[in-house]
Amino acid sequence: MLQGLMSRAEFERAVSFHNPFMSRWESITDMCRALDNTHRLINRAEQFAALMDIRRRISDWRTEYQQKKGRSWKLSRRAQGIDDLEDQITELIDVQFFRERVAFKRRLMEKKERAVGVFRTITGIQSPGQHAARRFPGSSRHLSSEDYVLEFLDPQHRGRATVLRNAWMQSDDYERSFTQFVNNMDPDYLRQIDAWIDAGSNQHKWVKYLNDAELAAMELKPVGPKNQFKRDMDPGLFDTKGHESEPGRTGWSIFVMDEQNRIYTNSKSTMRFHHSSFLGGKPTKSAGTLKVTNGKIAGITMASGHYQPGVKQALAICRALLVKLAGNEGVTDKKQSHDNSMRAQLELQGIVICPDFKNETFYNALDFLTEGGNTFSLQKYRSP
Repeated sequence: MLQGLMSRAEFERAVSFHNPFMSRWESITDMCRALDNTHRLINRAEQFAALMDIRRRISDWRTEYQQKKGRSWKLSRRAQGIDDLEDQITELIDVQFFRERVAFKRRLMEKKERAVGVFRTITGIQSPGQHAARRFPGSSRHLSSEDYVLEFLDPQHRGRATVLRNAWMQSDDYERSFTQFVNNMDPDYLRQIDAWIDAGSNQHKWVKYLNDAELAAMELKPVGPKNQFKRDMDPGLFDTKGHESEPGRTGWSIFVMDEQNRIYTNSKSTMRFHHSSFLGGKPTKSAGTLKVTNGKIAGITMASGHYQPGVKQALAICRALLVKLAGNEGVTDKKQSHDNSMRAQLELQGIVICPDFKNETFYNALDFLTEGGNTFSLQKYRSP
């Protein structure tokens, strides 16, 4: 029994686990099992790992709650019990498991340094003045507002799902999630709602969420010796000449980048195709708009209302492009690797980026990456 940590029975009472009138959460069941397992362990390193695992499960529950309910997890009747458990874990890690915490942080730093070494080998960025460019900040961005979360939760992904949210809130039906509530609504009432939303357009305002095959067709990949970009769905090189990133703003397309640094792009269509369409509302590593001419990227912005990206996400897309343009994965010849890296830096230097989605100030993408996102001394450029 680990002293200072509540037992499974105490936790179940704190979160009303056996209350038949409250929703069952698989993530809370997982916490109960993890607590049981932690109290059985004797080895300190294993106990520390188990405490970190419970902390992760707490974070998972909070995310799951907000996605399913469409409101803050702090409004849950179980929040206090889960907060109490987290407080106990934090105190244990900071006091009883101080040495294990220090060792854990040291391992994280070693892992990060190894990643830095790989990045340095692939891209050629390695001088002391370019240290900031080698940072690996967490850049994942979730949907930025309740409206977009509701669009994600609505089974039909309506662009105006707030109308249904209001009906859900007025019903006081808190035992069912928003998604369950919509699935059980009267179909005739939903048709009336859709007709009102459409306002005579004869088309449903349902946002398209791509399946795996559709998403793969929109991936932007470098091809050929000139590192020009194309998509599988296009007969030739990708060009944003015929695309829109907003109604009336032609020559730009919208894009997102997933956790594996894959970039997807297409035109935006209001209430039909948004940034959330690519990954089905899941977190992105970067998002915004692109200007591409004959396969060559000329400009990037962080303009995305769904994800509201910033400097970290701008750095992420610059870093990913540098790696893609270098093409050094699997290259063992040092001279060839160095030549590829130099070429990639020259190509990134030909791209301008706007890291703030609220303004139109652009900077050289390579300089922006080299300075780690600090734009104080960088030259400003106009939109390409």
